[in-house]
Amino acid sequence: MANKPQPHDCQQLRPTMPAVCLSDLPDDLLCHILSFAPLKEAASTSVLARRWRTLWLLSGALNLDSRTRNSNVPCRRSTFQRDGKSAIASYVSSGLPLKKLTFYYDEWGKGNMRRRLHALVYSPAARDLEELYLGKGCDGSMCSYSITTLPALQALRVLHITNCIDICSPRDMVVPIPFPRLTELRLYLCWVSRKVLQAIIDASPLLTTLRLERVDLSWSRERYQSLALPKVSTFLLDDFHRNYQRHLELNAPNLRCFTYKGPVGSLSISLRSPAPCIARVELHFNLSNVHRSNLSRDVACQYFWQFASNFSGAKMFKLRFESPEHHSPSQNLELDQGK
Repeated sequence: MANKPQPHDCQQLRPTMPAVCLSDLPDDLLCHILSFAPLKEAASTSVLARRWRTLWLLSGALNLDSRTRNSNVPCRRSTFQRDGKSAIASYVSSGLPLKKLTFYYDEWGKGNMRRRLHALVYSPAARDLEELYLGKGCDGSMCSYSITTLPALQALRVLHITNCIDICSPRDMVVPIPFPRLTELRLYLCWVSRKVLQAIIDASPLLTTLRLERVDLSWSRERYQSLALPKVSTFLLDDFHRNYQRHLELNAPNLRCFTYKGPVGSLSISLRSPAPCIARVELHFNLSNVHRSNLSRDVACQYFWQFASNFSGAKMFKLRFESPEHHSPSQNLELDQGK
């Protein structure tokens, strides 16, 4: 009988695979990789070889993001504007469509960056834009920008806005149907009135994913507010902590996945219409206000049950209670009501 190979011999029995070089990858995969690279790095690949001359343009992505620069070397406004202008000129001359635009700048208020952004999104090269990510790069302050001033981007599917204050007056606001194909809207660290948000939702008939993370809707100071989400199936509310308790009524008949993260008792929710298709609910409650004695345990329990009772028909129900670090660790509870 032949001797069995020893463990140290197994590596010799494995077939040797040739090393894969970056140039061995197909063009579509290289374009996908370049779509995540900052503009300067992506454009510099055009000098590698003849094959790479137009790959960064074929990726359809333009990433103007000052956050990718060295924090010790701030991005100069003139350089930021020049790079964007040159890139748009390259897309226009090549005739290739711009599919993805990222526009983040730390010093938004200097040099009228709103005008620079509009020069990009209103360019003929951006008429087929599908993904738009915009806002201020740093978290220290916000920039004033009205979402309703965006052009009617007929192909836009994804819209992410960060660190913006929407100063548009609702009574003067006229919103056409600007986003007929928008399916995902994410607002992060934004101040926006409920009327402006509702107008954007109404102008997006295919919107299925809505993410509101650390968004302030309290400009009107109304304790009772409502949102109509006719097509939204995935809805996330993250950190809606306020100095006073408020109520949000949702009209979301097609809701399937709901996620809430925030202090218990800071927000109460009710469903105007039932959501018969809801499959998964995740509630992540922070108990810091209870431990600070800002809210009694009995009142906290009452708020919790009122909140959770809206989703009693969910097939999967996941709860997480997070305590301050000096108290007990967080507790998780997951219930599968489908079994």
